[in-house]
Amino acid sequence: MRLPEQKLWDRLSHLMSGVWQAQRVENRVGPNTPDVYFTHPTIHGWIELKVYNPPLRPDTRWRLPHWTAGQQGWARRFTALGSPVWLVVHFANSDRIYVLAAEEALEAHGKISLADFRRRYDWGAVSWKTGDAAGILDTLRRSWYDSPVGAAMAPKVVGPTSTK
Repeated sequence: MRLPEQKLWDRLSHLMSGVWQAQRVENRVGPNTPDVYFTHPTIHGWIELKVYNPPLRPDTRWRLPHWTAGQQGWARRFTALGSPVWLVVHFANSDRIYVLAAEEALEAHGKISLADFRRRYDWGAVSWKTGDAAGILDTLRRSWYDSPVGAAMAPKVVGPTSTK
């Protein structure tokens, strides 16, 4: 029987098939390495997959019990060096997945309520039912380039400027 994170990968890889090149890594490279490395002409990076069973009380702190200190440290180190790292979190018993730059996830983890999490990150939620590959890629790009490290590394527009 496939584990929840394996099922999440199955869905994500099916949705993105033919759009990106992705490799499920798990920990073949080294301890705490994210689950997936992908590349696309407009974005590339690492994805840690998590399935979250949200508590019934919306005031409960948002915390992923299986996001280990080692995984968080890996994401923190690689993000600080400019490597895009995301958390893709599937809310169990729903069709929603949330795409967060690791920097944002680290900032919010254990510090905000579930209700605040949903309010803050609902723009980055994609539905399995209506989601498409372009929507996933757009969310990956937006969440990375909206983060402080990603914004500092965003491609700069070079060329003539308009005074209009």
